[in-house]
Amino acid sequence: MSKSRTREAIEGYLFLLPNLIGFLIFFAIPLAISFYYSFTDYNLFNDPKWVGLSNYGKALGFAFTPGSYQAGTRVRFAADICDSPLSVDTAVSLGLILNELVSNALKHAFADGRAGVVTVTLARESAGYCLSVADNGPGLPADYDLRKAKSLGMQLVSTLTGQISGTVEAAPGKGARILVRFPFPEA
Repeated sequence: MSKSRTREAIEGYLFLLPNLIGFLIFFAIPLAISFYYSFTDYNLFNDPKWVGLSNYGKALGFAFTPGSYQAGTRVRFAADICDSPLSVDTAVSLGLILNELVSNALKHAFADGRAGVVTVTLARESAGYCLSVADNGPGLPADYDLRKAKSLGMQLVSTLTGQISGTVEAAPGKGARILVRFPFPEA
């Protein structure tokens, strides 16, 4: 490369440098910090404590503790979530999956105004974790195949489950019950 081309390249990078620095200082770094704090219990007096999906549960309107939470008078939420050290990627994917599955339960299981229960469980298994979202509504059609689902939401669930190296399946029984199994995070 000639000296004039090298100088032009350096001048170009110097011209872009203030924009790059501004992007990092005012967008990328605050975004990363906010993302980190969304998975922690943080206050000014104590060190941040990792809480994982608990904050997502609070955002959805129920606490991830054994027992249940009365949301209005129609639909009750019950949750049993084990403590789970998850990577940020896995936690975000699970948050989105959980949001979609709970939304589907509220939309389809209790569409006619009947009362019911939505149960969310995250349990340790021998090879990993199992996230279960179940309702006591009318259930899925007998011929329903998750892998062939045409709805954008269930396609999103399948895609996100694949990103965390997991599997998704509909469990038989009364009401709808979707199981998302994924491996333990690598140490």
